[in-house]
Amino acid sequence: NAVAEQLFGFTKSEMIDQPIEIVIPARYHQSHTQHRTNYAANPHVRLMGAGIELRGIRKNGREFPAEISLGPLQVGDDTFIFCAIRDITARKESERALRSSEERFDLAVKGTNAGIWDWDLRTNDVFYSPRWKSMLGFKENELDNHYLEWEKRLHPDDKARALRTLEAYLQGESPEYELEHRLRHKDGSYRWILARGAAIQDEMGASYRMVGSHIDITDLKKAEKEALHQEAELIAASSIQKRLLPQNLPAIPGLEIGAISYPAEFAAGDHYDFFEMEDGSLSFAISDVSGHGFSSALLMACTHSYLHALVETENRIENILGKMNVFLNKETDEDRFVTMIFGRIDCASRTLHFSSAGHPPGFVLNRSGELKATLDSIGLPLAVSPEVEYRTGPAVELDPGDTVLVLSDGVLEAENPDNEFFGVEQTLKVLRDNLDSSPDDILQKLYRSLQDFTRREHLEDDVTAIIIKCVRWAGSIQEDQAMPASDKVSGDS
Repeated sequence: NAVAEQLFGFTKSEMIDQPIEIVIPARYHQSHTQHRTNYAANPHVRLMGAGIELRGIRKNGREFPAEISLGPLQVGDDTFIFCAIRDITARKESERALRSSEERFDLAVKGTNAGIWDWDLRTNDVFYSPRWKSMLGFKENELDNHYLEWEKRLHPDDKARALRTLEAYLQGESPEYELEHRLRHKDGSYRWILARGAAIQDEMGASYRMVGSHIDITDLKKAEKEALHQEAELIAASSIQKRLLPQNLPAIPGLEIGAISYPAEFAAGDHYDFFEMEDGSLSFAISDVSGHGFSSALLMACTHSYLHALVETENRIENILGKMNVFLNKETDEDRFVTMIFGRIDCASRTLHFSSAGHPPGFVLNRSGELKATLDSIGLPLAVSPEVEYRTGPAVELDPGDTVLVLSDGVLEAENPDNEFFGVEQTLKVLRDNLDSSPDDILQKLYRSLQDFTRREHLEDDVTAIIIKCVRWAGSIQEDQAMPASDKVSGDS
């Protein structure tokens, strides 16, 4: 018929009186001839789609899969065979696409280690994958495939929220279904589950099927809880450490004092302190523990305690550092050490005395911004060796207008993206450019310069610095008269 002409590409006249093998691939000709002989000996009805996959061939040589039904008809002494042929190419392609899709789905499921559920909303039957069941400790045949198997295992504290979330999604009140909830395990414990799913609607917009996944996030929840606990401890440690810093800076006649300390993490390994001595002198210290973080902060707290105890009993700077070194050696791991610069300004003699245990240099600039003295390290860092003897460096006579800067290595060693250090020269330039400003203003400009240089809002190392400006010495009329009016301090000081 006409459909046969379209199917094979032959005209009717081209097919009449030809052997049927012209529409069968050549490789099947011999076997097909034998099949015809066998069929002729026992003609019978064979229905379409009987499970036999056959191949047809068009005039242009292109093959296609086919289903064929056969039916014998006896007319007198002759037997006629009626044949109906169907091209099943589209169906085969759909079947291949479906198999491919199922394989991808299976691989995706295995790759994510997720448990899969497929819920028929009309019957409440649910397919729970083997992984879904094993997630709760069950074998495949130990749980019924029904919606209630999920609902009855909900944690009492999660049940109302879980059901509201599901209902809101199915009613179209929520654009997506995602739920973190707990389900009871076979052993009685509860596992945290992350559920995601999507519903399928009919032509009327009503949901009739919902498919989704379960992922066990119990370990993740535990890790989050531990992280929150650790964060709370770090915040507490940071708060405690801030209280170890001076809450109020000393008020010494003739001196202006400023200090900053910015930790790189929650808690710093840097520390600074001031001590007003009974003889009217001012002592100050900056220390820096190797490393960062919580352990460095703990060692710094010990350093703070030892320092305060020693200042109460010792007057000599070198003795304070020596005893600090002995104490810290006993209580510090081999890979830890502390650098410290300890200074004292004797207001009576107008002299700065100092000692430095492996600490970065400090600087004294005069009124004109010239470098008057460098406060270099004199001994090894604290806690490196118990046998170290410390001494004081050269005393520096201070004049009105002099500025003292001591700092941690977080300033000098701040690094930019080009692997360049901020260094001494840039540090002193910021100081020189702002000599007429207050210590607090100078320090803030220094920190902003570090941020600009490193192109980072939060620096990678702790930054600590102290500035002490000698405005004038109390009781010195000659020096007061010699100072410019802008440098004089009003009041009895």
